[in-house]
Amino acid sequence: MKRIDFSRWGRDHTRQGGAVPYLDIEGEDDPIEFLFRYKGEHQLIARGNLQTCKGREKMGKSAAGIMLIVAALGGSFLDLQPQRGDLSVLWIDCEQDRATLRKRAKAALQMAGQASTIDRLKICTLKATEPAQRLETALNAIKETQADFVFLDGAVDLCEDFNDNKAAAKVVDALLKATDEANCSILSVIHTNKKDDEARGHLGTILQQKSSEIYEVSKAGDIARVRQELCRFAAVPDIAFKFGEAFTIEPAEGSGLTEAQAKRQRLQDSFAKLFDEALEYTYTELYKAYAEQEAKGVRAAKDAIKAAVEAGVIFKNGTKNNTRYTYLFPELTEDADEVQGEDCTDEI
Repeated sequence: MKRIDFSRWGRDHTRQGGAVPYLDIEGEDDPIEFLFRYKGEHQLIARGNLQTCKGREKMGKSAAGIMLIVAALGGSFLDLQPQRGDLSVLWIDCEQDRATLRKRAKAALQMAGQASTIDRLKICTLKATEPAQRLETALNAIKETQADFVFLDGAVDLCEDFNDNKAAAKVVDALLKATDEANCSILSVIHTNKKDDEARGHLGTILQQKSSEIYEVSKAGDIARVRQELCRFAAVPDIAFKFGEAFTIEPAEGSGLTEAQAKRQRLQDSFAKLFDEALEYTYTELYKAYAEQEAKGVRAAKDAIKAAVEAGVIFKNGTKNNTRYTYLFPELTEDADEVQGEDCTDEI
């Protein structure tokens, strides 16, 4: 084994690139600053951190980010309030054409009660930018604007190959560095896999690992729901909204879910993923598949099956020794908490 003679380095030796960033344990830090609060008490989007917003196609991921933009610019929106009244926003879009993006931006300003232009909002469109230049351009925009909140719609387009580990790590590391240097929050949008609803590719995996908060967006009917999946800080309840005309977002009042309906919605979301892969399952196949997908134990998986049957999310067919479970994508209704299915305690 080759041994390194550290004595040759000298007392002032540092690694290439500058001094080693040792932590002064006795130093004092400012408390974590959150850019927004929900219903006056739940704090979210921590400054100096990276956040991820994930979901399948056409679920409302972009709308979830725009919802925060409207709150930042307008002072309040859908029970969301900025912690300060002067938050600046950088909206980086990698997917939409300029005409569509301009319409969405005007709709956001209208919802915020602002004029057609406002100094606190800058929009950077990268669709026409060469793929190899998108990351650098996005980083330059963050540096130039010094925005408090950065909404990155289409993080995958900053990566030359989102399935390449090195390319993905390069993008995420650059975004993390930007949050520190600009003292901002970056909310990155990324699609999920159909099989397991994990953020797509190596880029998605690393984004989730490095994010302080992870949000998942799902949709039932015309109601979109933003669920905080993981957070290093305090939990935030689900945030619901519905889609209006001309790119507007509206409150979900009158269509909101009761506690029982919200539980049913979570069950529906989980079992829908399983039945993308098969039309029916035996009991054993179903609890094993659920346990693997949700990273749960057998008991938790069996409890979830029982709850899903009772809520009318999945259905039992056949005799006890030849039971099959199916899923029919039921719509949520106001009396969903009263829906009962056949008890499956004989198999639990």
